[in-house]
Amino acid sequence: MSARYDVIVASHLRWSFVWQRPQQVLSRIARRHRVLFIEEPIFPAQGDPQPFSPLQQACHNVWVLAPRVAAPERPGTPVWQDRASISLQVLEAMRTLQIGRRALWFYTPLPEFLLEVVRPDIVVYDVMDELANFKFAPPELKEQEARLLRRADVVFTGGASLYEAKQAFNPNTHLFASGVDTAHYSLACRPDTKVPAFVDDLPAPRAVYIGVIDERLDYPLIAHAAAARPHVQFLMVGPVVKVDPADLPKAPNLHYVGQQQYQDLPRILKGCDLCLMPFARNEATRFISPTKTLEYMATHRPIVSTPIRDVERFYSDIVYLASGPEEFVRQMDAALNESASERARRNVREERILAEHAWDAIAANMERIMDQAFDARLARIRPPVVAPTARYAPATARIATEA
Repeated sequence: MSARYDVIVASHLRWSFVWQRPQQVLSRIARRHRVLFIEEPIFPAQGDPQPFSPLQQACHNVWVLAPRVAAPERPGTPVWQDRASISLQVLEAMRTLQIGRRALWFYTPLPEFLLEVVRPDIVVYDVMDELANFKFAPPELKEQEARLLRRADVVFTGGASLYEAKQAFNPNTHLFASGVDTAHYSLACRPDTKVPAFVDDLPAPRAVYIGVIDERLDYPLIAHAAAARPHVQFLMVGPVVKVDPADLPKAPNLHYVGQQQYQDLPRILKGCDLCLMPFARNEATRFISPTKTLEYMATHRPIVSTPIRDVERFYSDIVYLASGPEEFVRQMDAALNESASERARRNVREERILAEHAWDAIAANMERIMDQAFDARLARIRPPVVAPTARYAPATARIATEA
């Protein structure tokens, strides 16, 4: 087993945001390693006397730091721009937690200056999205990512398309596609799970999308589906990010209910008849491998999706795929009228897929690879063994081998 070490994480997502890959993986990594999760900096409220953010313990062995920085004078200034202030706060957090040997784990390349601040033993980059293709991405992001990919001791990717795009940069790149907490989401199948009133009060059938509502969704398609099937209630569950809420399609049967607690998602899903992935086909979705595909599968509700590459490659036999608004509506109809035999076939295949994608197994394998990289780095920095005398050679050689 590798020597104990702490894990410092630089993330573009907040720990309290939608519960997804970073939280699923790191909450499991935290069973053996302390985790310091550094979020994007925040601007303190006017008159706030506290210059630095206090550390907040989010769960077992996970501490969250959101560095506080002065509001920029010019709009559009990168949030990680105040390097001096952020560095001081990170170092103070490391001192408070008495961080020892450490890995620095990136979810975004933007705070690459933390390499000099943290001085990690190893560097990990978990690529969960093609961030450079997202709306408002800074132009320097592609170059920063290329440097980080080459610098990292370990690279993980969240989907097959991302793996194919990144493996050329680093030979120690590993594919760990989306996982699922089946025990959690399968609560949607239990008779004693209570459906929330805001879902139960809507007439059936009900179709649901759960996730971030941003530039990756196909809003003309959503508007068309709601208009074409007015008897279907469409629930859009999640925070609205990087799009103006005023620009979202509106209809009497289209309901935006905001971000919901992770523990309530199976309750919402139980009350729905159909799961949707109405993604647009654009640069922001070119490399995505939606975690919600498996989460939906765990509820055994039929899924209708646009042909996102990784979904089409791996799940086209059990996901209803549609490449345009009219076909999307036709596939919704087919899914809602699915035969009992087709449902049984789909459920068997879903169970096999779910068994292969447990978050526990994914996190354990990521940790194993990280441990190997850490051990390899320690072996390189150990002082050389002094040549023994003949009298003590066997014992000394044995000790050196076991160290």
